[in-house]
Amino acid sequence: IAFIAQRIEDAFHVPLRTHQLISVLPFKRIITTNWDTLLEEALRQVGKSVARVVRDEDVAYVDDEKVTLIKLHGSIDQKDTI
Repeated sequence: IAFIAQRIEDAFHVPLRTHQLISVLPFKRIITTNWDTLLEEALRQVGKSVARVVRDEDVAYVDDEKVTLIKLHGSIDQKDTI
């Protein structure tokens, strides 16, 4: 996990065109298996608020005014979820 984290957390990584295209779609819920935070960043860049679901308890904080991003395999910023 440390090996992966070191490479994913590199500041060089920025949202790709694919992330940008997904971010402008009118979806209120997105499910991903990616560990990185590039989709969250792309959504923020287009002015959308994000409610992330990484852990089961995050479901209680889902807000219909935000895009719900469900991260099935965890998130690199919460390494214990991977």
